[in-house]
Amino acid sequence: MPTVVCTPDDLHYDAGRGLFTRDADGRPRPVTVVHRRAVLADLLSRYGPAFAEHPMTRAWASGACVMVNPYTSNLANKKSALALLTDPRTRCLLPAPEAAAAGALVPWTRLVRPGSTACPDGRTVDLLDFARSRRERLVLKPNDDYGGNGVVCGWHTTDADWRTALGRALATPHVVQERVPVPVVPYPVLAGGRLRVERSGESTDPFLFGADAPGCVSRVSTGSLINVSAGACPVPVFRVAPRRREPAA
Repeated sequence: MPTVVCTPDDLHYDAGRGLFTRDADGRPRPVTVVHRRAVLADLLSRYGPAFAEHPMTRAWASGACVMVNPYTSNLANKKSALALLTDPRTRCLLPAPEAAAAGALVPWTRLVRPGSTACPDGRTVDLLDFARSRRERLVLKPNDDYGGNGVVCGWHTTDADWRTALGRALATPHVVQERVPVPVVPYPVLAGGRLRVERSGESTDPFLFGADAPGCVSRVSTGSLINVSAGACPVPVFRVAPRRREPAA
């Protein structure tokens, strides 16, 4: 498909022509499919309330273009959604099989705010007191950010720094989450023309389409944050299956 890589400032819209960019000679180039890479929080920060009238927004709202990763998908980026899946007060709204799956698979997560809550073992505790006393077992994450930005791993901080981070988390939306053990496996590394083996943390994330998972992406890192923006390395994934034996002649 003919494609143009551009910034939101390069887009134009009118009701008759739809969404378009301009080439080097100023001629309009129609745009019917937008693959949005710009993060919504960054767009709102840049344009403010005027973003509601941005050409890309108007074209999407009017149906003049199809947007891959539309604005509504931003709900899936909110880490506080995991709190809804792990808090007994809200998890009960799910069908029983889904509630059981969430309880078994989603790490304990809470939005950072004053008040009581159920801790991982089911006891009712004051959330902030619990978070202060369990630093080495918890991680703080901004509710709406990407690339590992602002993530604070309690086991890598001092008590003083952890308390400071909790104070910041009360000022802007953050979640506190239970630490999840990450698989650590040996990986070959080529550096300086020499091959060596290093133990790296590994994260594998499936591509889900409904109930199907036709593929996945895997990343490895020697640090705690397994995120490409934070220095992790994507690695290829191969499916290994027994060789099919041909029948004897």
